[in-house]
Amino acid sequence: MFWKDRDKYTDSKVFLVSKGIKYSFSDIFQLSDQLYHGTSRGIVVILCAKNVETVVGYLGALRNGLVP
Repeated sequence: MFWKDRDKYTDSKVFLVSKGIKYSFSDIFQLSDQLYHGTSRGIVVILCAKNVETVVGYLGALRNGLVP
C-alpha cells in the first residue's frame, strides 16, 4: 500500500483539503489509526460521503487490517 512506501518527506505534504483545511499525509494517518485503535480484525461498514471522515474511516480500516 502507498502508506508503506512513502519517504519521511511525504508525511508533511498535503494529502487533501476540505473546507479550507489542509491535511497532510501524517494528519490523515494519525486520525485513521486513532479511530480504529484497539479494534480487532473484522468487517467495517462505512457510510461514504465526500468528506474527511470517509477518507479517515476507509484508510484507517485498511491500515488496521479491517475489511471496509
